[in-house]
Amino acid sequence: MEEINTNSYMNNQNNPPVQQQAMQQKTDVLGIISIVLSFAGLSLIGFILGLVGASQAKKRSSSPVLSRIGWILGLVSTFMTLAVLILVLAGIPALQANQRNSARQNDVARIEAELARFYSENRYYPPNIASFTVEKGIKQPSLEDIDYQAFPNNCTKCDSYTIQPVLE
Repeated sequence: MEEINTNSYMNNQNNPPVQQQAMQQKTDVLGIISIVLSFAGLSLIGFILGLVGASQAKKRSSSPVLSRIGWILGLVSTFMTLAVLILVLAGIPALQANQRNSARQNDVARIEAELARFYSENRYYPPNIASFTVEKGIKQPSLEDIDYQAFPNNCTKCDSYTIQPVLE
């Protein structure tokens, strides 16, 4: 007959259930939380919890692998978030300049269309666009935004013109 080793069974029975659970539970909870937070967009908090979890894991002699993964993911995610934020903030002025340039080009196109109509009715071009745009109900562009030149110089009833937007 086989002898049953009851010592380990007896030792486990002598320990209360809470103590048995504490002995078995060496899961790195902070490491898991830090990994989840790093993926959930709270990377800085995940980084901090990963560092705390790694420190606690060393103190209780358990594996700090999950905490290390958590703080590394948190650190990488934080740097990636900062890089994207810097790129977005750096790109805003360029986007605004592109919008202003597009508006200037649209203004020039509208003015050219009105100049063509004006010429077909009057057989000459206006000497400047300031009075012309007011008469036609076109929003007056800034002189810094549009370069209009009528030819010949100093004419009152001009033969030709050049017009172009001043782009940034």
